[in-house]
Amino acid sequence: MSIAKCVDASRSQGTLELNKSYVVLGERTVKSKDGVLRDEIRVTNDTGIKKWYAKSRFEILVTPEEPEKTHDVSEEEEEKEKKVSVKSMSMSMEPKKMTLGTFLAEQGVPKELIKDMFEFRKMNGVEETVKNRCITRPSALYVGGEVWSMAIASILEGHNILLEGEKATGKNVLAENLAFAFGRPMWDVSMHVNIDSSSLIGDETFKNGEVTFKPGYIYNVARYGGFGVLDEINMAKNEALAVLHAILDDRRVIDVPGYDRIKMHECSRLIATMNYGYVGTRELNEALVSRFVVISVPSLDSDGLTNLLKSKFMDVNDNVKFLVKLFLDLQAKAKNGEISTRSVDLRGVINALGLIDRGINPRAAITSCIVNKAFDEFERTKINDVVTTLIPETWTRNDLFSTTDSLTVDFSTVKY
Repeated sequence: MSIAKCVDASRSQGTLELNKSYVVLGERTVKSKDGVLRDEIRVTNDTGIKKWYAKSRFEILVTPEEPEKTHDVSEEEEEKEKKVSVKSMSMSMEPKKMTLGTFLAEQGVPKELIKDMFEFRKMNGVEETVKNRCITRPSALYVGGEVWSMAIASILEGHNILLEGEKATGKNVLAENLAFAFGRPMWDVSMHVNIDSSSLIGDETFKNGEVTFKPGYIYNVARYGGFGVLDEINMAKNEALAVLHAILDDRRVIDVPGYDRIKMHECSRLIATMNYGYVGTRELNEALVSRFVVISVPSLDSDGLTNLLKSKFMDVNDNVKFLVKLFLDLQAKAKNGEISTRSVDLRGVINALGLIDRGINPRAAITSCIVNKAFDEFERTKINDVVTTLIPETWTRNDLFSTTDSLTVDFSTVKY
């Protein structure tokens, strides 16, 4: 059996490592269509696949016996072998699937709630004109059975929900998951200071030579039975919040001055989110808060963060735990007043993983997506110290991502 050392790992797309030795499983000469001959050897590469490579890319170190050799293999036969190899690999890597009901049951949501939620979906269809606003697959999965249970029960009872909690607890992820789980079209409104009553209800516009009414976010939620996500509701102006009172209580109506009085669709729900401590935030008045079921969304622990990242990136390996620890360490430092909350950014961790998956060096990706969000040099140094401790500078994409089997939660179809 021969041993070959790789002397050229370029263009191997991470399947070979420079100066690494491989056992030679076979040797052959391939003839192309134009008659050019190329010597090749077969090795088990770093992804676990047996593959043929040009012999010129290796240095043969040990040759106690001649490996099995074939001559004049045509390009057509080579292509067939490649297709078979790719097909076998894709079959072995085919992700496992679970239904929405199975996922919720594993989170600890009572079976009765899951059954009633699916019955809600079955009994309430969606108009064709707004089906494009239905979530076909959530961007990530919210992990937390108690919060799921409270939210599902509240929506089934016809209540609107206010999700409150610290930064990076998954409030917006949960809101998106709920819209998907109930099969409702979603309108997402960022409640910044420029949002006013006309943005929410609608306003007059000039179209085709005449003045017409242009519906706002909440008008569409009311008409089509959608879920309206009011992001950072405690940043909105009082004028905008005042128009919500009539649709949040038992009246459930919208008065459109000069046009019509719209009664809220029985499936319409508002899901508001809020953080404390941001610049521009304020306390919500009692009358508004009393119209919501307030659900406190707890901070994600290590397991919750790991599951969230693994649901977002299917082939991430166990080394993701170091990114989770990085986030939790920065979160602890922010709570202790050592750094600001700028770098305690779960979106930054997700963005960094996306860049790493594209081939960007992990340390560089983390610097751009997390470290650089702190603009004070002293603070950056403290954050960099944590990054240096957890993320080796020599890491590449292969240290965080693998091609092994992973669990994929498939929400493209829901079985009842």
